[in-house]
Amino acid sequence: MAKNSAPTVNFNARINLDQKELIQRAADLRGITLTDFVLQAAHDRALETIERESVLKLALGDALAFHAAIEQPPEPTAEVLAAFRKAPRATIR
Repeated sequence: MAKNSAPTVNFNARINLDQKELIQRAADLRGITLTDFVLQAAHDRALETIERESVLKLALGDALAFHAAIEQPPEPTAEVLAAFRKAPRATIR
């Protein structure tokens, strides 16, 4: 994990002894401090989570169907048109 010049803040977490010993063992095997191990693991997991939750991945067939729907959308149904007529108009400011 790259160090940066951003200000630092404290982060505290309460864990049980078994969790601490497990995490400490892993940190020792990597030759880094417990704090560095936890920060690296949290950082990596945060990036994975953000990518998983932010990126839409589709199979090729689904991607082609999505593209086709955007390029040539179906005509709105009577129900959609009725709902659109009832919806309040937005004002642009």
